[in-house]
Amino acid sequence: MKKLFLLLPLVLAGCTTVGDYQNQCEQRYSKLSDVANCLDSDVKSDFRMSRADTPKLYVNAARMLGEAVDHGKMTDAQARFELQSLYVNIKQKQDALANQRVIAINNAVNSPQQIYTNQSKSVPVNRPVTTNCTGYGNSVTCNSY
Repeated sequence: MKKLFLLLPLVLAGCTTVGDYQNQCEQRYSKLSDVANCLDSDVKSDFRMSRADTPKLYVNAARMLGEAVDHGKMTDAQARFELQSLYVNIKQKQDALANQRVIAINNAVNSPQQIYTNQSKSVPVNRPVTTNCTGYGNSVTCNSY
């Protein structure tokens, strides 16, 4: 079981994040609305992300900000700042939830061991005592175990 937890970060590291998709789209497109369309396409093609609410929220925010830039309501720099701020906030919340899950899993895994250890310390073991005695001449030697 503990080996599974050691491998879990390696498995999760292989998962593509919204940030990875955004970086790829930003390398291909310079306009924020084009980046948002690319991001939308990538998220929809990702089985895991297409079913999650948070990536959809992020893509919609990117689309709104891209439209605001296209209509002259915001500068590109302002919109990118807003989008990056949203990403950081979402990431911090997800990291906090992930840490809580890891702590809960560790507690669940260690809890039975803790209970067993505490019980073995508090409950004396009642085993029958066996004694072997051997005599040699006038002396007798006994060993109990």
